[in-house]
Amino acid sequence: MRILENFRFIIGKKVENDIIKSRNYPKIRDFIQKNVEIFDCENCREREILRPFVSANQLKKGEIDVILLGMKFYRENLKPVLILDDEWARKFVEKNLKELVVKTTSIFIRDCYMSYNIFGKNETLEIYNLMEKSKFRIRKEVVEKLKKEIEGCEKNEYKNS
Repeated sequence: MRILENFRFIIGKKVENDIIKSRNYPKIRDFIQKNVEIFDCENCREREILRPFVSANQLKKGEIDVILLGMKFYRENLKPVLILDDEWARKFVEKNLKELVVKTTSIFIRDCYMSYNIFGKNETLEIYNLMEKSKFRIRKEVVEKLKKEIEGCEKNEYKNS
């Protein structure tokens, strides 16, 4: 998958557990096992830093693992891109951890076309069409806005799509 040539995908154990619960997991199990790094965030020192700012319930969520990994890798002078679709987690990062880059899945997909040149235009539009038809939680007007943005983007593409 071309996206893996451009990004390292690292997820926490909680996110992995959420993926495993998905009915589609058998279809992607081999891909996940070969291409995604799993990191156990339970004993991250960054967890203690977050504890006073989030609820006990939020600490149990996969989004906290994403935030913890972002903090850890930023501290190691890497430039992580956090993909967070839950609004509370995204707003928490935007307000409290401004040095971290946070995007929604749909914006990351847009950027894979417009900024990173990973996807072609037609491929990106097809991903959005699939997202609309799936159980992925995204408002129709958001997808429509992104599709119009992609359709209106004129650029020389070197990838087949």
